Amino acid sequence: MAPDDLAKYIEDNKDNKDKGKKIVISTFTAKDLVRLKNPDGSEFNKAHYYAHPNLYTGKFQDYLPYISFLVEGIYWEPKYPRVLTIKDLKEAH
Repeated sequence: MAPDDLAKYIEDNKDNKDKGKKIVISTFTAKDLVRLKNPDGSEFNKAHYYAHPNLYTGKFQDYLPYISFLVEGIYWEPKYPRVLTIKDLKEAH
Protein backbone atom coordinates (compact mmCIF):
# COMPACT_ATOMS: atom_id res chain seq x y z
CA MET A 1 0.00 0.00 0.00
CA ALA A 2 1.28 3.47 -0.80
CA PRO A 3 2.21 5.45 2.33
CA ASP A 4 -0.19 8.24 1.40
CA ASP A 5 -3.06 5.72 1.44
CA LEU A 6 -2.47 4.55 5.03
CA ALA A 7 -4.60 7.20 6.74
CA LYS A 8 -7.61 6.52 4.51
CA TYR A 9 -7.21 2.76 4.95
CA ILE A 10 -7.16 3.09 8.75
CA GLU A 11 -10.15 5.45 8.73
CA ASP A 12 -12.15 3.22 6.37
CA ASN A 13 -11.46 0.16 8.54
CA LYS A 14 -11.68 1.64 12.04
CA ASP A 15 -14.85 -0.32 12.85
CA ASN A 16 -13.73 -3.56 11.22
CA LYS A 17 -13.40 -6.22 13.94
CA ASP A 18 -10.66 -8.01 11.95
CA LYS A 19 -8.49 -4.94 11.33
CA GLY A 20 -5.89 -6.05 13.86
CA LYS A 21 -5.46 -9.36 12.06
CA LYS A 22 -4.39 -7.96 8.70
CA ILE A 23 -0.82 -7.14 7.77
CA VAL A 24 -0.45 -4.08 5.59
CA ILE A 25 2.93 -3.50 4.00
CA SER A 26 3.97 -0.06 2.89
CA THR A 27 7.32 0.81 1.33
CA PHE A 28 8.57 4.34 1.85
CA THR A 29 10.85 6.07 -0.64
CA ALA A 30 12.66 9.40 -0.33
CA LYS A 31 9.57 11.35 -1.45
CA ASP A 32 7.63 9.84 1.47
CA LEU A 33 10.32 10.65 4.02
CA VAL A 34 11.14 14.32 3.43
CA ARG A 35 9.64 17.60 2.23
CA LEU A 36 11.01 21.00 1.39
CA LYS A 37 11.37 23.27 4.42
CA ASN A 38 9.86 26.04 2.29
CA PRO A 39 7.45 24.31 -0.12
CA ASP A 40 7.24 25.91 -3.56
CA GLY A 41 4.48 23.72 -5.01
CA SER A 42 6.83 21.65 -7.13
CA GLU A 43 6.85 17.85 -7.11
CA PHE A 44 9.54 16.00 -5.17
CA ASN A 45 12.81 15.78 -7.09
CA LYS A 46 15.18 13.12 -5.77
CA ALA A 47 18.23 14.62 -7.52
CA HIS A 48 17.50 18.02 -5.93
CA TYR A 49 17.11 16.37 -2.53
CA TYR A 50 20.45 14.58 -2.86
CA ALA A 51 22.15 17.78 -4.03
CA HIS A 52 20.54 20.04 -1.40
CA PRO A 53 19.51 17.97 1.64
CA ASN A 54 19.79 21.07 3.84
CA LEU A 55 16.64 22.44 2.16
CA TYR A 56 14.57 19.48 3.38
CA THR A 57 13.08 18.30 6.63
CA GLY A 58 11.77 14.89 7.66
CA LYS A 59 8.07 14.10 7.40
CA PHE A 60 7.95 10.44 8.45
CA GLN A 61 6.36 11.46 11.74
CA ASP A 62 3.19 12.24 9.77
CA TYR A 63 2.76 8.49 9.23
CA LEU A 64 3.46 7.34 12.78
CA PRO A 65 -0.20 7.25 13.90
CA TYR A 66 -0.80 4.58 11.22
CA ILE A 67 2.20 2.36 11.94
CA SER A 68 2.36 -0.30 14.63
CA PHE A 69 5.49 -2.15 13.46
CA LEU A 70 8.47 -0.70 11.61
CA VAL A 71 11.38 -2.42 9.90
CA GLU A 72 13.88 0.19 8.87
CA GLY A 73 16.82 -0.40 6.57
CA ILE A 74 17.86 3.01 5.36
CA TYR A 75 21.24 4.54 4.66
CA TRP A 76 21.74 7.86 6.41
CA GLU A 77 24.47 10.52 6.66
CA PRO A 78 24.51 13.57 8.96
CA LYS A 79 24.02 15.92 5.97
CA TYR A 80 20.50 14.52 5.46
CA PRO A 81 17.51 15.28 7.69
CA ARG A 82 16.68 12.58 10.21
CA VAL A 83 13.84 10.35 9.11
CA LEU A 84 12.67 9.66 12.64
CA THR A 85 13.74 11.05 16.00
CA ILE A 86 13.19 9.89 19.55
CA LYS A 87 11.12 13.05 20.05
CA ASP A 88 8.88 12.06 17.11
CA LEU A 89 8.29 8.64 18.65
CA LYS A 90 7.51 10.05 22.10
CA GLU A 91 5.03 12.54 20.65
CA ALA A 92 3.32 9.89 18.52
CA HIS A 93 2.82 7.35 21.29
